[in-house]
Amino acid sequence: MRVLLILVPLVLSGCGALRGADLYHPPLTPVAERTYDEWLEVSEDVSYDDLMRHWDRHPDAVVNYRGRILEVFATNDDTRFRLAVTYDEAWQDEIFLRLKQTEAGISKGDVISFVGRVNGLVTYQSVLGRELTIPDITIYSFQVE
Repeated sequence: MRVLLILVPLVLSGCGALRGADLYHPPLTPVAERTYDEWLEVSEDVSYDDLMRHWDRHPDAVVNYRGRILEVFATNDDTRFRLAVTYDEAWQDEIFLRLKQTEAGISKGDVISFVGRVNGLVTYQSVLGRELTIPDITIYSFQVE
């Protein structure tokens, strides 16, 4: 009996494909139930540049950002987003977000504030073929503005 193994890359609509080692799934560790304000109090203010350059100095850090949703990717288990956190005539400085719920009530174009855990970096191939590396964060709490 012959077995044919077919490998299919994960394609994110409009985003490209994540590379194999970057298909990291953060552990489903229990997260203490807190309000957004309580999470905000225990979070760190880490600049986007610092997170990109020195993400390894912030392993599992709880951080907070505000930004505009660029893309939404719903799966059976969670919802994933591409978000830009800096506005200077246009939104830039992207972060990949994971939310452990499927009905988040967040849509493309929404501006949100969130608190979450730093997972590291994720690399994906854009639809134009460029490889892009951005921070990867699991959301603990958020507010839609």
